[in-house]
Amino acid sequence: YAAVAPYVVGARVLRQPPLECLFSFICSSNNNIERITGMVNTLCRLYGKPLGRIYDGDEDEWFTFPTLDALREKVTEDD
Repeated sequence: YAAVAPYVVGARVLRQPPLECLFSFICSSNNNIERITGMVNTLCRLYGKPLGRIYDGDEDEWFTFPTLDALREKVTEDD
C-alpha cells in the first residue's frame, strides 16, 4: 500500500472479513456508498449478533456481520 498511496489519494485498506467484503461487493452494483453501507448495516442488524451501543448524541447499536449459517437458517425458515 505504501508504494501506491502517493498516487491514489484517499485510498484506504480495509481489514474486512472476506464474507463481508463479498456481500459489500455484491451490494455495490449500481449503488452509492451510502446505500451500500445501509444495506450492509441492515444485514448486520437483522441477522448479526449485537456487539454493543455507542452514545454520541444519537444512540447507535452495532452488530456483527452475519455468518453464512445465520443467513442460511433465516432463508430456510422463510421457505
